[in-house]
Amino acid sequence: MHSPLSWTEKYQIKSGKWIYVPTIQAKFNGRVIIEKVKSEWTPPDFYYHLQKGGHVKALKEHTKNNYFTSLDLSDFFGSMSRTRLTRALKSLFEYDEARTIAKSSTVPHWKENAHSHSIPYGFSQSPILASICLEKSTLGIALNECHLDNNLTITVYMDDIILSSTHEFYLNGWLDYIKEAATKSKLSLNLKKSNPVANKIQVFNIELSHKKLQVNNKRFEEFKKVYTESLSEHQRYGISGYISTVNSMQLLELSNL
Repeated sequence: MHSPLSWTEKYQIKSGKWIYVPTIQAKFNGRVIIEKVKSEWTPPDFYYHLQKGGHVKALKEHTKNNYFTSLDLSDFFGSMSRTRLTRALKSLFEYDEARTIAKSSTVPHWKENAHSHSIPYGFSQSPILASICLEKSTLGIALNECHLDNNLTITVYMDDIILSSTHEFYLNGWLDYIKEAATKSKLSLNLKKSNPVANKIQVFNIELSHKKLQVNNKRFEEFKKVYTESLSEHQRYGISGYISTVNSMQLLELSNL
């Protein structure tokens, strides 16, 4: 049974993804946990979901290269069990405190045959706690090794891992190494959302290639439709602001509508 002090309700936004709404007290506890963790742990500088600039900044790091690939971790938060979280936090805190944080930051897993509790979507501390679990895993260690290689560029944005290089064969070798590390970490990869090595890939509805980013055609058409039909200047400004961070020619096209 879940604690009544943890969350008030949950709802499913798509198959296998539940959002948990924390109580007022749990929201406060989440903010305290974030500050406590930040005082003891500095995330790797290539974990872009924990810094300003977000996914666009993460993609821009790769445009100097010629070959690209990406991996998507399945059920990223749900893969981080209470036991895994406790073990990761023990490197920062005494066991009792690590266990207390883990217990207050996990909920029953939505799959009956999975581990009993996991990090939920909806809690403010979930991204930083899941990131600690990732960094302490065999996969996280392998990602750090990638980051130290000057012939490779790597960025992590939550459950998306993007790698690039000027050498196709070299990049494929690292990709195999990362897949093996994920298996050893018992973190599943979503092959349908992953990209094999190529000179152009799509991530976050953005096409990434050498010296170029652009919003993919389907997503850009959706943006244009909303932009022309919206009565909200705030919404139009938000769309144009986002497009401006990705591709200046697409911004010009949008502005001429």
